[in-house]
Amino acid sequence: MNGAIIPDPATFQELFTKQVNKCYYDVQSYDCHITNKDYAIGRPQGINSHTNDGRRMSILVTVSGTVKYWNEDASNGELKGFSDVVFLVPNWNTFGGKGDKRAKRWLIQNQTFRVEACR
Repeated sequence: MNGAIIPDPATFQELFTKQVNKCYYDVQSYDCHITNKDYAIGRPQGINSHTNDGRRMSILVTVSGTVKYWNEDASNGELKGFSDVVFLVPNWNTFGGKGDKRAKRWLIQNQTFRVEACR
């Protein structure tokens, strides 16, 4: 996060709970692109490839805007710019007749979130 390596999800959560009590995000732009129409990494045998239903594609999502974090009152928070890049891949557990229908259809393979001071 912001160039620092966070070793595990628990440390990441602790970072937010100790440093920030409240936050406000203002999304100013977002975009997504299909990066692969037939994503196959990790695909189990028996799941056919080369379909046009869109379920097997990987997607790159970018979001940017401003964010304000504060602990006590909104006047002590600094407005900062943020960017978030998320790479989504198919959740192979949702494919086939035996898949969990309540499971998420996409999984985050990689996410890069960055906050910078506004100038």
